[in-house]
Formats: sequence, structure tokens, C-alpha cells
Amino acid sequence: MIGINNTGWTVGFYVDSVGLTHGFTFNTPTYTTVDAPGTAFNQLLGINDSLTTVGYSSTDPTGATLQMSFKESGGTFTYISGFPTGTGNNQAVGINNAGTAVGFYLDSGGVPRIYRRRHDSEYVRRILQRGTGYLGVRYQQPR
Repeated sequence: MIGINNTGWTVGFYVDSVGLTHGFTFNTPTYTTVDAPGTAFNQLLGINDSLTTVGYSSTDPTGATLQMSFKESGGTFTYISGFPTGTGNNQAVGINNAGTAVGFYLDSGGVPRIYRRRHDSEYVRRILQRGTGYLGVRYQQPR
């Protein structure tokens, strides 16, 4: 399990018997597999109190390439777009109760960049970073 909301729902991922990676939600006692259509690799990494999840998927069964960030709610997947030209792999890793997703992407030079996306019509906003690395982020709505 990777993410948890304020009501106890959790998200994560598992590898099945043939080696494919699937996302899941869990609320006692039920696990539900959550995979984007037409993909071979999925990870759910964040969930908010409205049960909107975020993560990433890929058509590459190893998940090493072609990574695409998404939001999922009620079985409807929305891929996060608006990344700068030349962006490589990208992953959504958290979502708050206002629906703001955060994550990271690889820019055209292969450098990891942290992003925030408030709503579907907004371009991805790069968050200022210092140094050469990045730190995974969780964007939590204050109580």
C-alpha cells in the first residue's frame, strides 16, 4: 500500500502471476484492481477523500518507458497533459481534496522535474527545485 486518505481507503499496486503490474484500491475487506484501459503496467500512488486516485500507467509491461500520469474517478481515467515539449516519463504521486495532483516528469534533457496540476484545463506547473535531485511529494489538504 502506497497512499491513504482520511477515511481509510488505501491505494497501491501488485504484480500478478505472469509478471504484470496492476493498481488497486482497498477498503476493508475489499481489494479492487484499477487498471487504465489498453495498458500493461499500472500503479496507483495517491487517493483523496472523494476517492479520486492518481498514478501512472504504461503500455510497456516493465513500466520502464512510456509512463503517463493519470487521475481516475469512478472508473473514468483522465491522462494528465500539458507537459513541456519533449517530456519523457511522468508520474502522478499524490492528490489533495481540492483535486490538485502532484508528481514528477523527465524533461527533454532527462532531468526530473516536480509538477503540480490543479485542474484539467491548466498546463502542468513546474515547481521550483534546488539542487540536482528531486524529492517525492505528497500534496495533502490541511484539515
